[in-house]
Amino acid sequence: MTYIIEHPLGGQFEIAEYNFPNKMNWREAKIACKELGEGWRLPKKAVNLEYHLDLYEMETIHEFLFQKNLGNLPEGGYWSEMIYNPKSAWCFNMQNQPAWSMPSKNELYYVRAVRRLF
Repeated sequence: MTYIIEHPLGGQFEIAEYNFPNKMNWREAKIACKELGEGWRLPKKAVNLEYHLDLYEMETIHEFLFQKNLGNLPEGGYWSEMIYNPKSAWCFNMQNQPAWSMPSKNELYYVRAVRRLF
């Protein structure tokens, strides 16, 4: 089972039902998501230039699943696909007061795969 989320401006995306069983570093997380099959990846932290809006998939997951106690999402840091610099990547802290951080790619965080639906 997966969850389908309809973002008002970003279209639909699918989120895996569960996190991977173990926390991973960023490189391991990217590989694990890709190995799930076509289109699976880490969530993006991106900007939709057409509408000049931030369309953060992790924040959407937080709003539509975490805040409603759905999606089997434990509190903690979750890797995103986007790098901050060669040694760091963006990480989303899933909690009541969510926040982005830029930890070392070697640190271990939760991993939840997503993919876009067209």
